Amino acid sequence: MNANRSWIIEQHWSQVLFLNWKVEPDQIQSRVPFELDLHEGKAVISIVPFYMSRIRFPWTPVVPGVSNLW
Repeated sequence: MNANRSWIIEQHWSQVLFLNWKVEPDQIQSRVPFELDLHEGKAVISIVPFYMSRIRFPWTPVVPGVSNLW
C-alpha cells in the first residue's frame, strides 16, 4: 500500500474466534459459484465471529451505541 494514502475507516477487532470444518468437496461445490481451493483433498468451511469497536471515518468521532457491533 502506498504510504501517502490516508486511511478510509478505523476499526478494532477483538474477541475473535476461528471455526473451521473440513468437508468433502462434492458436498459444497454445487453451492458456490467458483472452483474450490482444496487442502489435502478437502474443502474447508470457516466462520469467523468477532467484535468490531471504535468504527469511524477519519472525519467522524466514535459514536456510542453505533460504533460497536458483532
